[in-house]
Amino acid sequence: MRFRSLSVALAVVALAACTADRAAEPVTPPVDAAIKAYYSDRALEENAFCTTPYIDRITQSRVVEDNDRQLVLDVRYFFRSQAGPSSDDITMFNRCEGFASRTFTFDRSGGGLSLAGMTGDQRQQ
Repeated sequence: MRFRSLSVALAVVALAACTADRAAEPVTPPVDAAIKAYYSDRALEENAFCTTPYIDRITQSRVVEDNDRQLVLDVRYFFRSQAGPSSDDITMFNRCEGFASRTFTFDRSGGGLSLAGMTGDQRQQ
């Protein structure tokens, strides 16, 4: 876990230092992995009809806030269902895939970052 936090911290520092224009920076691989894992563990999509989504790919990201306490990213992504074709997640009208966006908040502490939360519908933990 400590390695993951360090990797995320280094990636975010690189992300934040890239350019003054932060409108559409790419997400670095460690940040990408942290966002995808957090989302897969918690997210619901399509008004909770998709109960096991995962992020197939991040299509856009934007730094909303970057200060001593936290880093906040708006992320647009394409999601799919982890469930198989016979799952309740997939119906004739809802294939449980599509584009969506959420905001992800990383807390800063001890020189590292930890993914603290995301917006949107979520499963109970």
